[in-house]
Amino acid sequence: MLKDALLKVKILDGTELDKRLTRTTVKFENDLTITLPNSLIHLEKKVAIPKFVADWIESCKKKRWTLYLSMSEAGENEDEVCEWIFGLGDYDHNNQETFALAWINGYEIEQEKRYSVKIRGAIEENLLVYGLGIDRYFFARTYDSSKRNGHTRRELKKAGFNWVFNCPGMEVKEFEEEK
Repeated sequence: MLKDALLKVKILDGTELDKRLTRTTVKFENDLTITLPNSLIHLEKKVAIPKFVADWIESCKKKRWTLYLSMSEAGENEDEVCEWIFGLGDYDHNNQETFALAWINGYEIEQEKRYSVKIRGAIEENLLVYGLGIDRYFFARTYDSSKRNGHTRRELKKAGFNWVFNCPGMEVKEFEEEK
C-alpha cells in the first residue's frame, strides 16, 4: 500500500529541460541533495493575513503556546483577533482554517483596504481627513501632504468613525491613490 508523505526540504534551484519537464534540486535536513521532477513537489502557498493577526501569532509563538492555546486565548478575549478568527463583528467569515495555515506554513501580511469618506450633499468641507501634524480627524475641503484621506477600517473604528460604513448620509469608497 502506497502512502503520501510530506517532507520539509530547502529548495536550492530549478532547471527547465523543456516546457513539460522542469526539475528542482532540493536539500533534506540530513544534507542529502537530490533533483526531482516538479510533478512530485507540492509547494504550500502562504496565506495572507492582517498585520494584527500576524502580531498575535508571533506573540503566541514567543510564549511557546500551541496552535490550540493561541486560538483559545483569542476566543477568550473580546478583541479584533477573536473577531477575525471566528467571524464576528466586522468580519463576515470564519478564519480558523486560515489562522491554522498561517501558523503552520507561514504567512504574508495583506494590505488593508483604505477608504475615503465624504458627507453627501452640497457641503464644502465634506471630506474626512486625518491631520498628521495635529494627530486627529476632521472634515476639510481638500487634503494635502499634511493630511491623509485614505483610512483603514481599523483606523476609523479606533477613532469612533465605524458608523460611517452604515450611514446613508456618508459616501464611503475604496480609496485609490492619486498618481
